[in-house]
Amino acid sequence: MTVIWALGSMKPPDSLRPYYLPTKHGESFGYLNINVSDHMNDCVGPLDAEDKEDQDLLIADGKEALVITTGPALHYPNPPNPSKVIYINRKEAPVLRVEREVPIKFSIQAGHNVAFYVTSDPLGGNATLRNLTETIYFGGPKTEGVQSSPTELIWAPNQNTPNDVYYQNLYNQKMGWKVQVVDGGLPDMYNNSVVLDDQQVTLFWTLSETSISVAARGEKKSGYLAIGFGSEMVNSYDYVGWMDSNGTGRVNI
Repeated sequence: MTVIWALGSMKPPDSLRPYYLPTKHGESFGYLNINVSDHMNDCVGPLDAEDKEDQDLLIADGKEALVITTGPALHYPNPPNPSKVIYINRKEAPVLRVEREVPIKFSIQAGHNVAFYVTSDPLGGNATLRNLTETIYFGGPKTEGVQSSPTELIWAPNQNTPNDVYYQNLYNQKMGWKVQVVDGGLPDMYNNSVVLDDQQVTLFWTLSETSISVAARGEKKSGYLAIGFGSEMVNSYDYVGWMDSNGTGRVNI
């Protein structure tokens, strides 16, 4: 099978040439021979986000543990800051969004000199040392650990938790950033969820005897999301969803 491709305006067929032809010559057209009987598997998995450093929002869904580590301060959102800051799931000091009444799992692996805690104080580092008061909602001096021996803890913000609090290090100021506490959403509506490999999209689904309900949530606006159903990649069904120029959601099979 030969596939002819062209880029640009096309001439309509006429009595001499019964084909569409490009109006300009050069490298704007060509052809490709394809053996359609060949078995191919070009499914390479999720593409790595080009702008990972700019993905500054992390949404916790209560299913996967949030891994707390430290790393270099490259794009810390509220300078000045120390040379090392808190990373969550390999993201540098993201805005962490959690939902009330949804338990959030933490795996503390930031080292013994980082006591992770959630506080009302935007600076952290133990406000009492500055003769100030703070409210601690989660964590404290014992919430520290290393990769070989992490500390696993669960925090469930409730209706008394303010909309904006902060995750910080009890021993050093300005290593963390904001926690946005919101009311329930997709995790309460679907039974299952998984974070895709690029850490930017969460897929939710609920199965019943006659149907499947699916939702996807992106941490940052992306072009499209494709979902495939089938026992194998060959002869399976793919649904691709995207937002058009008017902001309307579209789905094609």
